[in-house]
Amino acid sequence: MKNTRLTWSGLICLAGLSCAGLAMADNARHGMGAMLPKLRQPVTMPEVSAANIASAPPSSVDLSPWAVEIGDQGAVNSCVGWTVAHDLAGWYANFNGESVNLFAPMYVYSQINGSVDKGANPLDAFRLSVEQGIDTEEDYFQGNYDWNDLPTDDERANAARFKPQLFKDYTVLFSDGNANGGSALSKALKVALANYQPVAIILPIRPGFNNISPSNPIDRDDSGTIRGYHAVLAVGYNADGLLIQNHWGTEWGNDGYGILAWSVVEHDVNQAIVATANH
Repeated sequence: MKNTRLTWSGLICLAGLSCAGLAMADNARHGMGAMLPKLRQPVTMPEVSAANIASAPPSSVDLSPWAVEIGDQGAVNSCVGWTVAHDLAGWYANFNGESVNLFAPMYVYSQINGSVDKGANPLDAFRLSVEQGIDTEEDYFQGNYDWNDLPTDDERANAARFKPQLFKDYTVLFSDGNANGGSALSKALKVALANYQPVAIILPIRPGFNNISPSNPIDRDDSGTIRGYHAVLAVGYNADGLLIQNHWGTEWGNDGYGILAWSVVEHDVNQAIVATANH
């Protein structure tokens, strides 16, 4: 497994070294594709294995050691497929010590996009993954960018073989097209992450998100112009904010990771969902 662990200090360029050589990606070329939720649900605290986690989550958590390699969705509006099939399924595979940890984003996205590349509903991705499983990246011959062609019968059969190592259920922690989950959402995210549950989140993409870089590691923009809506995976937190794994390649952020300030989380996040693994 590739060790993608990040130290919080590692998100800032070392003193005395120039960050000019770390070219900022042209993030406008990347797809997004998260549909705003129609479901309105107030913040729900996740079920946890230890009562002390719910009452007083630790000051920081980092689940990135179990993250899979950073993906790149390219210009396809498939962020939902990447978040659930690549990032989240891969994280659980690593966490549970499975030998296969790369799953096919297009296996999920092609079945839930309505035959158009205009994004998808994250709840549909979770439902499909629970019901069918997910085909592996190695087996899925259509690759990571064919959003139109549906899985073959053989690919569906292979997905079913991997179903036991994936998700048995999912829980919506928060859902509101108007966002504004507030401090209750921040606490729910902390509790889930402290319970070793990465969280799939939806948020609007403003200039601050596009501009995350090694020298500017924290997105504090909760008022800039919205370019669209995007799904990413939350894999940690500290006092500064929420650590996220994106799928815009390693040129974005700090090798594909970034931090959302708590003010952005509480104002902008529209949906938060966790999965329950089969084991």
